[in-house]
Amino acid sequence: MAANSTVVDRNEEDDPLDTIPLVFHCVGCRTIIGDSLSWVCADQNLRTVSLSAVTPFVHVATEDGMEISAEGEDLGSTFVVLKCATCQSQIGRIYKTTPKQLDMIRDMYTLDCSSIKSYKLGSNKEKSIKTTEELLEIPTAQTLLSEIVKIQSVVVALSERLCDLENQVNSNKRNDSTSVSPNDTITSTTYTRTRKSSQNDMKRHLNETNQSDQEQGPSKQKRKRVT
Repeated sequence: MAANSTVVDRNEEDDPLDTIPLVFHCVGCRTIIGDSLSWVCADQNLRTVSLSAVTPFVHVATEDGMEISAEGEDLGSTFVVLKCATCQSQIGRIYKTTPKQLDMIRDMYTLDCSSIKSYKLGSNKEKSIKTTEELLEIPTAQTLLSEIVKIQSVVVALSERLCDLENQVNSNKRNDSTSVSPNDTITSTTYTRTRKSSQNDMKRHLNETNQSDQEQGPSKQKRKRVT
């Protein structure tokens, strides 16, 4: 399933020169063992390329001879050996069980880059033999998707931070336009209290004056009559 999706991704809307297949052959006897039309992926850590199909010149060991990887990224994986049917040299393996990160190559024909070479068809005027490093640099759909997801996550995070900063700036502007300083609040409160106290004092004084006038009124009238 991974193999099919990768092949489609590599072939869709590609330049014609990029779709010219590579032919893989045994490094020992040059027997053709497969081509890039069956390309699945390359693993730089394992230094392998995986194909979904190979030629009849590849011999697959029986599962009775299944082996277990004792080191490396595929530690604990089980596999059967692939050999060149012509010279009997070991050229790769088919994984039967793998860690999760290697699910893509399970049941695929995984070839050791040290045991194969490649030739690009129709490239008489160009360098035709691809080196091991060049083979390992060919991207897969899964790798490209992983990089896109990483970039997307970074862009989303930056966008969220930018929105938060814009909201904070707008909030600060609103607060600056409507806020009153503590000193202004204290001054206003003190003024209000002083004003109310003055008004109360004036009312109290007027009441006392009125009462005094009322009490002194009859005595004034008596003094006038005596006079």
